[in-house]
Amino acid sequence: MWNFLKPLIFSFDAEKVHDFSLKSIESLGAFRPQVLEWISGQAKISELSQDVSFLGKTLKSPVGLAAGFDKNAKILPYLIHLGFSSAEIGSVTLRPQGGNPKPRLFRGDQRLFNFMGFNNEGAEAVARRFSGYQISKNFSVGINIGLNKDTPHEKAAEEYAESFDILKSFGDYFVVNVSSPNTPGLRSLQQLNSIEKIFSSMKKVSSSQRIFLKLAPELEENVLSEFFSRASELGIDGFVLTNTLGGNREGRNGGWSGAPLSELSCSLLAFARSRTSLPLISVGGIMDAAEAVKRKKLGANLIQIYTGWIFGGPRFPLQLAQAWNEL
Repeated sequence: MWNFLKPLIFSFDAEKVHDFSLKSIESLGAFRPQVLEWISGQAKISELSQDVSFLGKTLKSPVGLAAGFDKNAKILPYLIHLGFSSAEIGSVTLRPQGGNPKPRLFRGDQRLFNFMGFNNEGAEAVARRFSGYQISKNFSVGINIGLNKDTPHEKAAEEYAESFDILKSFGDYFVVNVSSPNTPGLRSLQQLNSIEKIFSSMKKVSSSQRIFLKLAPELEENVLSEFFSRASELGIDGFVLTNTLGGNREGRNGGWSGAPLSELSCSLLAFARSRTSLPLISVGGIMDAAEAVKRKKLGANLIQIYTGWIFGGPRFPLQLAQAWNEL
């Protein structure tokens, strides 16, 4: 059915389809969650024999939804019905942000290009939504925190900490996003002194919460080595590898996801695992079950999907979970 519907769905504007999908999932999740379970084959995931341990929780599969899809936690309680065992919400900024001018999301051949620009309702609004949820104990929640585009970099550490303070009660782990290519200058914060200030500021808010760092795929090995070797010193509890691949489309600076990231993401995962025992979440370029198996072999603790789900259809999380389980 997905192969029949996909050409029709892809004939519409990508962001409009995205917004419609969020509203549909939210409505069905609230009133007919069994429909979501039928569409996704979620019941088959529940039958898998191999559980996945992550940060003290036992998950039914390693498959999570990557940041960027559910920026405002609108469909978070319903993702478990769609075959996901974890999700990363956001990116969330301290203040509400409209993002970049539309159109800002484009499809290509097994890839997406976006320059969304951290469009979200802000930390306070997302926290209020979280406060009304009851999340399954078998589901892991990550909250990805970004920087408002008008915040001077000298105040970045303070703003990340302020957002974290608002959201700290709602996540199993938190992710510092300084690697999105969609906010001008943000990637300049991917250096040791900036990361040290950001993590130090956040750890002063709460030293008990797990805080991960999400990195860009283009970073050079000497920079990466410093992050991995000094992670404990910097207060880094794990890594999300990787963000989108910086690029340009029709004069717009943004990021490519999907197939162009497969090789880079695998390479960075292998490099990271050879240098750290910290939890690693692999994301980027997971477009089929074989790619999920490869990430497991390379040492990923969890995987996340976004573009692969868009192109692979509703049962894509099930396919990945089954392949992971069979290895």
